Amino acid sequence: MSPATGSRSTSTRRSARPALVEVPRFPTPAAGADAGSLLAPMPGLVVAVPVALGDAVTAGQPLVVLEAMKMQHTVAAPTDGTVTGLPVAVGDQVDTGTVLAVVATGTAAAATAAAATAAANADDTAADPAAANTNAAADSAAADAVDAEGGETDAR
Repeated sequence: MSPATGSRSTSTRRSARPALVEVPRFPTPAAGADAGSLLAPMPGLVVAVPVALGDAVTAGQPLVVLEAMKMQHTVAAPTDGTVTGLPVAVGDQVDTGTVLAVVATGTAAAATAAAATAAANADDTAADPAAANTNAAADSAAADAVDAEGGETDAR
């Protein structure tokens, strides 16, 4: 207290604290999702995926069926387009906000779908290279057998 006035002196000096920024209490899952992503509206079990990567879809067409609390919920395509992402499979347990499918519209969608399909096929071949070479090995064995008999091989 100041003896002359009987009041407390206040300091005008402020500390150098950063300003507080309000963050959403429950952020929406769509905030971090790519454009065209369809998100799970609730936690559940994927019971059906009636489309495949690269399929052309129309607005309202079912893409994924979830089961939650003994009820089924169909996630449908919001617009016409191409399925460019399908990160879930039947039997997967998903949480709210999980990306179930990605539908792209326009001409870029076709190119993206073709690239995604090619990548999926490459993954299948890389996972089982023996299956990819089965036909080549069978053709080679048949040609060797014909050559051993002294016959001609037919070009296929």
